[in-house]
Amino acid sequence: MSNDVKNDADKLIEYSDKIEIIQEQQLQIIQYNNEKLDKVIDFAGKLVTVGELINENKRLDNERINLQNQTAQILCKHQRNMTIIEKRFAERGLVFSKYFEVIDKGLETGNDNLVFMGLSAVNNLVISDPLQDIQNTLRALESNDTLELDF
Repeated sequence: MSNDVKNDADKLIEYSDKIEIIQEQQLQIIQYNNEKLDKVIDFAGKLVTVGELINENKRLDNERINLQNQTAQILCKHQRNMTIIEKRFAERGLVFSKYFEVIDKGLETGNDNLVFMGLSAVNNLVISDPLQDIQNTLRALESNDTLELDF
């Protein structure tokens, strides 16, 4: 029986050694899998970062387009306002010229009433504020109300 016990003990030692080898191999496999899993997690993190960058890029593109639209609207309003101002002052200059023609004609003909009417008209035009008229026009254009034109 001693032989049997010795054989059994040898087999146990042999199995124990094999179990240790298997455990070491399993540990190596687990470590290898953990390394690969870490790489997958790192790659997934990079994908998330790339996705965030793409989303941020799209957001910035939209913001750029909005700013371009706002700039175009501002430029359009500026051009419109400048045109209104130029036309209003050109119109005012034309009216002054006509009033002075009336005054000149009154002086040439000696018609004091014509001179007085021309000077009175010039005085009223000078007193009136052209910028207020322009502001009223611009305010009317900016509002969404229907413009009623009186001819």
